Amino acid sequence: MATLNYKTFTLGVEEEYMVLDPETRELKSHEQKIVHEGQKVIKDKVKAEMHQAVVEVGTDICADADEAWQDVAALRKTIWRWPLKSGSTMNR
Repeated sequence: MATLNYKTFTLGVEEEYMVLDPETRELKSHEQKIVHEGQKVIKDKVKAEMHQAVVEVGTDICADADEAWQDVAALRKTIWRWPLKSGSTMNR
């Protein structure tokens, strides 16, 4: 039986955010504005979902959990700027 070398595993994290109206808490279409603004800064790490009220972000391929955590933290800090500018909020 082959021995696994766990140092060869990599990981990545994807998160989906729902865009909400801050007063009613109902889903709110962002009309791709958040995705377009996000792509200016974090390139292909932000993607549109089929539902107009959902935004997906994903890390690069990470060597370990610490690297993934740092990438997720940076993505969260970056992506949360745009809904606030457009009068929306997001929920994970």
